Amino acid sequence: MNIGLILPSEIPACRELFASSFLDGEDYLSAFFEQAFPQADTFVLRRNGSVCAMLSVFGVQMRQGTGFWHGGYIFGATTRPDCRRQGYMEQLLAFAGEDMAKKGGRFLCLVPQEAHLIDYYRKQGFVSEARLSSDWVQAGGEAEISPCTCAEFCRMRMDFLSGISGAVCLSESMQAFLYEDILRSDGKILKLRNKSGQSYAVCYTIKDKLYIRESSAAHEQLSAIPGFFGRSGAWMDRASEQGRIYGLCRFLYPASVQAYMNLMMD
Repeated sequence: MNIGLILPSEIPACRELFASSFLDGEDYLSAFFEQAFPQADTFVLRRNGSVCAMLSVFGVQMRQGTGFWHGGYIFGATTRPDCRRQGYMEQLLAFAGEDMAKKGGRFLCLVPQEAHLIDYYRKQGFVSEARLSSDWVQAGGEAEISPCTCAEFCRMRMDFLSGISGAVCLSESMQAFLYEDILRSDGKILKLRNKSGQSYAVCYTIKDKLYIRESSAAHEQLSAIPGFFGRSGAWMDRASEQGRIYGLCRFLYPASVQAYMNLMMD
């Protein structure tokens, strides 16, 4: 048994494992492996020459003080069904942490795909929580609303996250992939403008309810969104100390940080 970087010959097996674990659909799968798959930062655990478990680590930054900490966002962590409950993922997570520390990184973060995995990841050192709560936004404000381009979204989102202490920021290329993925999954990315300036909002309609997943808008612009969709209001996700757990962080050095995570390719 050994752990190391994925080999080109192992990509098909990892793609098959990824597809069977996350059920994202062929469109997403093709786009991810063709445009975003980080081969140089994907680790696998092998047993008898076959891939048993895998995870990828995307380089991210966390806003701290007047600067940023470098770290990693763990994505696509999964183990073959016949290889589970043998400690393989624990070894991979530990290996990823050691590798990130050697590179000077300060943290690792991830988004648990199921609630029961929260306790599992806590046992691996991911004990710092990034929480979100949903607040009701009543329709009523005014703003000029139009589709947001990829360049506008990437720029405004980076500006927005740069102003939040503890915010985890994807790279520019991953922001662009996120933009396409939101549209691919029937989300709407809007640009809002009025006399106070411009902002962005990411919206989804799920079971006839409108959700604002993230927005840099102030209240007047924000409250214009429900009316744009012909709704009386919408649910808006915000950072919260008491809300539901969205993401978890493991700090590789002592730190006391309230992280903000949202729209992390989940």
